[in-house]
Amino acid sequence: MIENLFIFSNNILNALFISIVGALIAFLAGEILARLLEKFLGRPFARFIANLLRLAIAILTIKIILDISGAAGVAVILITVLTGSFALGGERFASDILAGIKLFTTQPYTVGDYVSLAGYKGKVINIDIANTSLEGVLGDKIIIPNADVMDGTIVNQSAIEGQMISVLVPLPTGEDLEIAIKAILEGLKDFSDLESPRFAPSVTSDEISFGYIKLKVRAFVSEKVDYGPDKARLMIRAVAALKKNGIALKN
Repeated sequence: MIENLFIFSNNILNALFISIVGALIAFLAGEILARLLEKFLGRPFARFIANLLRLAIAILTIKIILDISGAAGVAVILITVLTGSFALGGERFASDILAGIKLFTTQPYTVGDYVSLAGYKGKVINIDIANTSLEGVLGDKIIIPNADVMDGTIVNQSAIEGQMISVLVPLPTGEDLEIAIKAILEGLKDFSDLESPRFAPSVTSDEISFGYIKLKVRAFVSEKVDYGPDKARLMIRAVAALKKNGIALKN
C-alpha cells in the first residue's frame, strides 16, 4: 500500500515537472516565433501563429504526461485544466479565442483602421487571439474582448475616404430658404480637402418648428475619430455665409 502510494506520488511529481517544462518551452518558443514572423506578417498574425505553436506544444506535453505518469498524469492535467478554466474565465475565454480565429480568417479590420466595435470608437492599435485594442478619441487605450466584437456590429470607417459630419442651423421662416441654402453651399466650397464630388457639402431641411426651419448642413472631413473641432468649424462657416448674404438668424 505504502509502496503504491509512493509510486503514485512520484508520478505526480514527474507530471508536474513535465508540465512546468512544457509551459516554459511553449512560452519561449511562442515568443521567438512571434518575433521572427512579426516583420513579415505583422504583429497580429505573428501572435496568432505563435499561439497555435503554443497549443501544439501543450497537446504534446499532455501526451507525454499521460504516457509517463498514467493515472497520476490524468489527475495533474485535470487539476491544471480546472484551475486554468477558473483563472481564465473558462467558457468566456474560449469564446474570445474562437472569435479571434474568426477575425483572423475574415479580417473585417486591420491595425490602423478607424472602427466602431462593441459601442466604442477608435483606431485599431493591436489585434491578438483574445482581444482587440483601440486608441480612443481621448488617447485612452480601449481593450475589447473579441467575443464582444463578434457579438455586435463592426463598422470600419476606413472603408471610405472621409467621415461625414453635420450641424443644425435654425433659419427663421421669414427668410428666403433658397437663397440661404445657396449661400451656405457657396461658403463651404473649400471646406473639405476631399476632392471627390460625392464628398461635396449638402444642405437639407425636413422640419419646421417654433417659427424656424432647421437646416441640416452636411460635409465630409478626413478626421475619423475626433471630429468635434470640424463640426464647430462647419457651424461657424455656415453662419458666416448666411450673415454675409444679409440673412438673419433671429426674427
